[in-house]
Order: sequence, then structure tokens, then C-alpha cells
Amino acid sequence: MVSSKDVKVGAFVLAGVTAIGTVIFLIGDERQIFNSKLAYSTEFEDVQGLRRGSPVRMGGVDVGTVVAVEYGSSATDKDIHVRMSISQSDARRIRKDSIASIEGKGLSVTR
Repeated sequence: MVSSKDVKVGAFVLAGVTAIGTVIFLIGDERQIFNSKLAYSTEFEDVQGLRRGSPVRMGGVDVGTVVAVEYGSSATDKDIHVRMSISQSDARRIRKDSIASIEGKGLSVTR
């Protein structure tokens, strides 16, 4: 026979697993973890505090994140190289003549 204590423990565990699953889903949706991504890179003379994890926006909408901010491989390369990960569904809006700029709230891509 199943005791009431077993039922209470089972209900508590089920509620905990449901809560954890909901939190993971919400965080994943906000950070677009479950979306396919494409890699892009650009160079700047000054990154003004841009860092890994900063949002990439296009038209005010978050479309990805900055993956890396690093110096070039040679000592003569004075540019700072920025690699970013853009959601594949949003990347189709980026063209060869798009311009990337650094703004107050992360990286912005102008179409």
C-alpha cells in the first residue's frame, strides 16, 4: 500500500521537477539557447567596454550575443576582433553591406 507520506513526497518531487523545467525553458527562451546560430565577426578600433555575453541587437531586438572580444594574432594588427553568434532566423536579414556599431547597450547591426 502507498502511504500518505509517499504521496506527499512524490507530489513535492514532481512540483520541484516541474519548477526547474519551467525555469530552464524560460531562461533558454530568453537567451535563445534552443535556436540555431550562425557565427559572424567584425573588427573595431575601440570596443568601448564591449565584452563577452553582451547582446547583439538589430533594430532594437536582441538577435544574438558577443562570443569573444580579442586582439588580432599579429602585433601589427591594431584592430580588436569581435566574434558574435546570431540566431539563424534573424541572420537572414544581415547583408554584406550591413554595418556593425557599438552603442550604449551592446552591439548593433544596421541593415
